[in-house]
Amino acid sequence: MNHGIGLALLLGGLWLGPGGAAQAKDIETDWYGGAGIGVADVDMGVITDGSVGNTTEDGTGLSKKFFLGHPVQWDLIPFPLAIEFGYIDLPKPEFTGTTDATATLFLANSPVNGRGEGDGIHVAAVGRYSPMQDLDLFGKLGLLLWDTDLTLVNFLNQSGNPVRATLSEEGLDLFLGFGAQYRIDGTFSVRGELEYYQVDYRFAEGVSVLNLGVSVVVDF
Repeated sequence: MNHGIGLALLLGGLWLGPGGAAQAKDIETDWYGGAGIGVADVDMGVITDGSVGNTTEDGTGLSKKFFLGHPVQWDLIPFPLAIEFGYIDLPKPEFTGTTDATATLFLANSPVNGRGEGDGIHVAAVGRYSPMQDLDLFGKLGLLLWDTDLTLVNFLNQSGNPVRATLSEEGLDLFLGFGAQYRIDGTFSVRGELEYYQVDYRFAEGVSVLNLGVSVVVDF
């Protein structure tokens, strides 16, 4: 990715900016970290030149994530809050289709096959509510810095020649999540959550990712 410097500035602004942790009080000192797996469904949308029809898609697969968080407390926030940083590896969606007579990216009336890859790093604010001892319900709002590749593995260009090409795209988008976390003992917890991401694969539009995952969380 080429946005490392920008993300570092973003994280610094969230962490130290006005109203941030520099003005917090009674901040807990413990960090926590976790790792998890999930099942993600990637909806590839449509090819942007509108020429691919009869499309079939297999966008469900395994996701993997790692995260690190720290509790914070602001005067204006009446509930427990944490800032989380993390990485997610998304599944590899595949699609097949057939171009029509209006095709501009591909040869008309020919098959098109594609496969996507995506991952991202994120920062999120996580607020939680504890309805009972050892159980937290939480919601999160964050920014995902994503990087995707769309590989066209079997298509014909306008000259009728078979071509294999990989098209890359990067971006920064909001994401949402919610879930529950149960504390097993003083160190370990188990978390289940549902997250919604919006990313893009070049020449595809309306791409959304719904990720359902389970993680193990460790307090340091």
